[in-house]
Amino acid sequence: DEYADLMCAENWVLTGLCEFDPSWPGVLEGFKGCIEGNAVVGPDGVLYNMLRHGAGRYPPEFGRAVLLKADAEDPHAAPVFDRVIPFNGAQSKFVVLKDEVSGLYFSISNLSVDSRNPVTRYTLALKASKDLVEWKVLKILIDRRHENPKEVGFQYPDFLFDGDDIVYASRTAVNGARNFHDANCTTVGRVKNFRDLANAAFPGK
Repeated sequence: DEYADLMCAENWVLTGLCEFDPSWPGVLEGFKGCIEGNAVVGPDGVLYNMLRHGAGRYPPEFGRAVLLKADAEDPHAAPVFDRVIPFNGAQSKFVVLKDEVSGLYFSISNLSVDSRNPVTRYTLALKASKDLVEWKVLKILIDRRHENPKEVGFQYPDFLFDGDDIVYASRTAVNGARNFHDANCTTVGRVKNFRDLANAAFPGK
């Protein structure tokens, strides 16, 4: 029930557990699991969990995410593996939301730009997809690659649609933070007319 009270414990269901399998096609060598998922309804009407898998230890691997598929007919059933997808930015937590106006999926995540060190967090980018599988970078929102990657990080972004705009926030380490992970600031930004960026990337969608 999409209108159920989320504050009522009886309205929650715990599915069975999907055990990570390193033999899944596309899994990165040496990685042992997936974390920090996003529950989102796919274009086929099925509920998916899009999880962070990681960035490879060897360049030029810039990240992959894992899609697990839920069973709408049996909400107690364990989700099942669907596929591994290329996703630059899966080295850190990201958020995926569907825009009901355009029908596209949007994400804000870090963007790896240095093949020698693909796990940096000094950039944030806005991306979009028609199908949750193939993603396009629409705009780099923050780029501090000229600074020390051990001291600067824009991470764990979240965002909301606000009319024709996107508003976002990230946990931020900058201007003298102890390290890139230990935040000393919050960054808040706005992407104006974000659908115009998507229309240019997906003409005639």
